[in-house]
Amino acid sequence: MYPAIRSILVFGGLALAAFAWADSWVAPSPQVYKSSNGQHVLRTEPNKENVFGAATGTLTSKREDGADATAWKIKLVNTPYKAFVSDDGKHVVTIDTYANLGFKHSLVIYDAKGKVVADHELENLFTKDEIAKNVKRTESSRWWARDAAFRFDAKGQHFVVMMKWGKEVRVSLSSGKIVTR
Repeated sequence: MYPAIRSILVFGGLALAAFAWADSWVAPSPQVYKSSNGQHVLRTEPNKENVFGAATGTLTSKREDGADATAWKIKLVNTPYKAFVSDDGKHVVTIDTYANLGFKHSLVIYDAKGKVVADHELENLFTKDEIAKNVKRTESSRWWARDAAFRFDAKGQHFVVMMKWGKEVRVSLSSGKIVTR
């Protein structure tokens, strides 16, 4: 094979490999996350000065007359990639930081007043070996939550993360402590 052609093939292959690991993120947009019973809603609004900065979160609850009442409105610790609202409206759990998944703020718990109960990075949830073995890595992110199942337990005491590889993580909603890892 000619050296020039070999060089083109090698560098072309390297470029394709780098492209496969690259991420492309558009600016985040406002999001709406509802509790499973539809009574509580978290709305996130991206930061206008820094589109990838911390978003504003507003939690509303349905009153008996059907009107929405604001439970809290705060600046979140990040712009979440996903969020979950408990059926009693007492807890919001956000998953990951938009455009930088699987690092800081991988799982954040807010209480009924919007106060941060816990702010976990990925290494708090899983061992380094589990992350290396089971989590896809790209240029900007570690995609741990892609195939995970999330739920609040039946008693409303824990947030449960079930990983595709069989690992279950339970986090106390009141203390933020990891109960099982």
